[in-house]
Amino acid sequence: MSKKIYALSIRQPWATLILAGIKTIEIRSWATQIREKIAIHASSIIDDHPPAWKLVPTDYQQLAQLRGGLIGVAELVQCRLYRILTEFSEDKARHWNEIEWFSPPRFGFVLERPRVVSFRKMKGNARFFFVSDPEDGQI
Repeated sequence: MSKKIYALSIRQPWATLILAGIKTIEIRSWATQIREKIAIHASSIIDDHPPAWKLVPTDYQQLAQLRGGLIGVAELVQCRLYRILTEFSEDKARHWNEIEWFSPPRFGFVLERPRVVSFRKMKGNARFFFVSDPEDGQI
């Protein structure tokens, strides 16, 4: 029986930028107590924000085209609270969100050790949801 882990749906190209190690903080309007490995789910909806797509490295272009399924895993190690704009601005190079998007409070899910896994098509969710660990049986 495979282990279940939490998964989080993230729009492309943001999901790919996490796996490339470029985006290390995922911004949400809600907090989490989860501190463990999570699966990264590429939402079926994309973000067509051109500056974000320009950040995708050449060797990750193909991964950024995947939608509606699991594409990787990462360790969720911290949940930061952003109460004021200056706190949010200080981490811009880690979350890459536009400063104008800030509306308090915001929470930053700090992600480390991202890894790409074989694509597994499935529906996502607006909040965390459970999936079979995509690294089960992998070395």
